[in-house]
Amino acid sequence: MAGKACHAFASTTWFGLTQALDLMESLCRSIVAAFVFLDFSDGDVIDADAAVRASEAMAAELQSASQEERAAFIRTCEREAAAIRSTSGDARMARFIAELPLTTGLVGDGA
Repeated sequence: MAGKACHAFASTTWFGLTQALDLMESLCRSIVAAFVFLDFSDGDVIDADAAVRASEAMAAELQSASQEERAAFIRTCEREAAAIRSTSGDARMARFIAELPLTTGLVGDGA
């Protein structure tokens, strides 16, 4: 009986962890999409100064993220950049996304 209880607990814990990771990845994809929108939108869609301020505010929030959250964001950037390269071939956007961990200060000299 204890073995079944232990297995049920482990399965439930794994399921909860999987859900949390899926949610974190979804949130990271949303953040990436917001950065892309702010950087790639024309001035008639969003004021350039407002876009820069919003990007800087998002980067500041990311810098205060936990190591797990940072790792999820970095992983998501890598996956999204690879997906864009393979589907649309938009090298500029793929490069922008791949470099987000560096430009937001999550990796590199400022991290």
